Amino acid sequence: MLNDTPQWVALYTNPRAEKATAKRLQDLGYETYLPLQRKLHRWSDRWKSVEVPLLPSYLFVKMRITDVVPILGVNGVSFIVSWHNKPGVIPDNEIESMRRMVDADAQIHVMNDSELKKGAHVRITEGQFAGMEGTLITNCQGGNFGISISGLNFALVMDIESAILQPIKEEKRTAHGLFDKKAICLAFVFIASLLTFNACSKDDEPEPPATDLPLTEAYITDSTTLSPSGLKVYNFVYPSTDPYGDPIMLSGAITLSDSITRQAPARGMLLYNHFTVYRADQCPSHGELDMQTRMAPSGLITVSADYYGFGVTNHHHQAYCLSAVNAQASIDALLAARKLLSAMGYSWDDPLFNAGYSQGGQTTVAVLRLVAQKYPDIDFTYSFAGAGSYDIPETYRQFVDTTIAGMPSTVISVLLSYNEFLRLGIPHEEIFTEPVLSHIDDWIYSKRYTREEIDAKVGSLSIFQYATPAVTDTSTTLARRFFGAFESDNLCRGWQPRGTEHIMLFHNSKDITVPIANTHNLYNFLTANGVEDVDLQTIDFDGNDVTPAHEAGAIFFGMLAVNKLSEILNIQPWSLF
Repeated sequence: MLNDTPQWVALYTNPRAEKATAKRLQDLGYETYLPLQRKLHRWSDRWKSVEVPLLPSYLFVKMRITDVVPILGVNGVSFIVSWHNKPGVIPDNEIESMRRMVDADAQIHVMNDSELKKGAHVRITEGQFAGMEGTLITNCQGGNFGISISGLNFALVMDIESAILQPIKEEKRTAHGLFDKKAICLAFVFIASLLTFNACSKDDEPEPPATDLPLTEAYITDSTTLSPSGLKVYNFVYPSTDPYGDPIMLSGAITLSDSITRQAPARGMLLYNHFTVYRADQCPSHGELDMQTRMAPSGLITVSADYYGFGVTNHHHQAYCLSAVNAQASIDALLAARKLLSAMGYSWDDPLFNAGYSQGGQTTVAVLRLVAQKYPDIDFTYSFAGAGSYDIPETYRQFVDTTIAGMPSTVISVLLSYNEFLRLGIPHEEIFTEPVLSHIDDWIYSKRYTREEIDAKVGSLSIFQYATPAVTDTSTTLARRFFGAFESDNLCRGWQPRGTEHIMLFHNSKDITVPIANTHNLYNFLTANGVEDVDLQTIDFDGNDVTPAHEAGAIFFGMLAVNKLSEILNIQPWSLF
């Protein structure tokens, strides 16, 4: 585990930014290692020998645990490669082994480590690599020798003669003869497998494959089995887009109950869109899997995106309640998860569900909008949307009219998010008053606090206590700019839903966090635009100090969703609590 002693970790950089990023880190006093190899590149009039990264987009840096935030802030750093959600430490001697191979100008080939078949453990007895230890590989061509980078799923291989290999532990000869006179294949495991860092128990299934093209392809970062539920979790990274439409890698989690194996197909798949979170460790890939665990009896595979601003993009501000952005993250997660699961040998039946509550409810409807516009091959069996801010302009009006917002942190975050990502460029002092104004970096951007903790720090449910008059007076130029931004992402107008969708909408009429007008407006829009199967479910529950109306609504929403899922899947309903 990374601590206060400088240790080696791997960074993933922006495309073609390895050298520039290494230079920036060195200028800040960090020790880096960027393995390079010489290659002949053909120009228009000649061939030229150039140095290129051996492992594209990977850079090694020696850092302390206290350096995580500063390093993530360095231009060019995309994320720190983590094992079980912690920066993966690489021992000094393993970095040194890689240096020796690279510095020797050997003919090195980069291979997918998961494709190698490993045999006996051996040591090189003489030559410039004397003392290095590794593992025999039995399926290489031409007798290659190398070191495998298990945590990154790469192997560096080169030719070696069997005469200088000594077995460390006696192995039985095979019919093919491990130690014949020909050159022999072997690989060093010099970075411990990322799965050995998992605190949860493992099963005996083969490890999931990962791609050697992490810039453009999804890959599994680690897997765990939760105890005592037996829920299998695959954390993964996948290509998507950021709030500005530029390519980026995002992260998420795939969960499977213990009844789902490679021999026993899942009953279907659930795209679960998570609710509002603020603390960095509350996203799915960091272990916030409460609802996924509760859904395990359904026999469905669940796929959950972290959303932009969490997981591997934790160093960015979150795109809070930007429904189009979060919907794209969710759809891309679903598409990537399907490919990864198929590659691992899993299968599932046809039913595909789409569900979420609060911000997740908003994302659920935004997913329906996105598939109607761009993804004709994605067809949801049923969608469950609870208490989402589908009509943010109307929500804004109601908060100003009533002066009350049940969760002030969400109002603050919506204003920050739309101001930043829709490039309104409004100074914070024109939006917020004290004490919020002086604490935005700490309370919101640091991702150190839960929603409840932030609300307690704000100290008032009245929007007039933390927003300026320019915000609370809806006739001002500033307010009209926000209205325009909110309207651009309004789910209650401006798109054509599929008439074949099957949707349950839910809301608690007593909800003062997300007014029920959102759901009424969405219901009217959907039914007016040809969606015949829209089941509107409401309750009138005041809640209490322990469970306010918005949170209470989530409980009723979950029970209704379970009953409907059970009916569709023809299974017995189960208890969520």
